[in-house]
Amino acid sequence: MLRFRCAACNKSLKVPEALAGQKVSCPRCHEPNRAPEPAQAAVAGPDDGPGFVAAMSPRLRGAVVVAAVGAFLGAFAFVWASFLGGEAWLGHAGLAVAGGSGLALLAMLHGHGTGCPACAAWWCRRQVKSDVAEREVFERDGATFARSVTRTEFRCDGCGHAWAETDAEEYPAPERGKSRRLHE
Repeated sequence: MLRFRCAACNKSLKVPEALAGQKVSCPRCHEPNRAPEPAQAAVAGPDDGPGFVAAMSPRLRGAVVVAAVGAFLGAFAFVWASFLGGEAWLGHAGLAVAGGSGLALLAMLHGHGTGCPACAAWWCRRQVKSDVAEREVFERDGATFARSVTRTEFRCDGCGHAWAETDAEEYPAPERGKSRRLHE
């Protein structure tokens, strides 16, 4: 198997060696990529790309660290002032710093997580379509389970880039022929 990264969205791709040198489509963003020759294939790591934090720019990582430290120090000052006999103004200031830093941290993480893989703009993706791609029922250890794979298509409002993401969910399957009743 050859492993390499998509040039458009940085997803780790894995293809058979028989496709070396040929064009393959990325399952996430559907952009064409040329599979490298076996000697040129770089080890790409896990199949889901570089990871949430590794995909951040150094500037964004620094801002996330500053916001997280601010939230921690603010919470510490609030607890110290409120429960350990510190100054009352310090408790109020600590609560304000912890709340503001926590909100900023959540906004940065959510913005990064919902950004466009092509232009990296935040809060710009719009869901175009979502379909259940496949369903299957299977047995494991004497129990019946079901698995469904959902494919969701997105489009960036900023640059117009389109991509798709898949999500698999596995759950115990209800027994056939038995209806489920709500508790009264």
